[in-house]
Amino acid sequence: MNMPQKAKKFNAIDIIIAAVIIAAIAVCVILTGISGNSGTETDTGKKLVTLEIAEKHIGFGENVVIGDRVTEKVEKKQIGKVVGVEVKPCEKNSYDRATGKATVTVIPERENVYVKMELDRNAEVAVGRQLSIITKHFAGYGYVTEIK
Repeated sequence: MNMPQKAKKFNAIDIIIAAVIIAAIAVCVILTGISGNSGTETDTGKKLVTLEIAEKHIGFGENVVIGDRVTEKVEKKQIGKVVGVEVKPCEKNSYDRATGKATVTVIPERENVYVKMELDRNAEVAVGRQLSIITKHFAGYGYVTEIK
């Protein structure tokens, strides 16, 4: 003989377990939302990228104009704008075989130009990637050294 089964009733422990599970899911969603914007994009969804254009003739940095629109040279699509520029003397590591010392030497008549750009969020850039750009006032290529 088969006995009819009783319907299972919810009790206080079941409600507490369900509340803990819902709270854990909510915490995970909140933490994922916070860590999703880990500082690589600004509030406007832009990436701040620094491009090092190395060993240019003295005066090249004067051609970099803040506000110029940046176009990626290979794909010929506009990816952002110039927001800053920094010029430093061109330095190279050298090795003196006679003494065995490593030194930093300044290359005369050359400078390294660091172009700071605000790029669209969908621009595919990564630290170490070579990037060739064109603006209204200059064209150059270099390596991405920083992304904020």
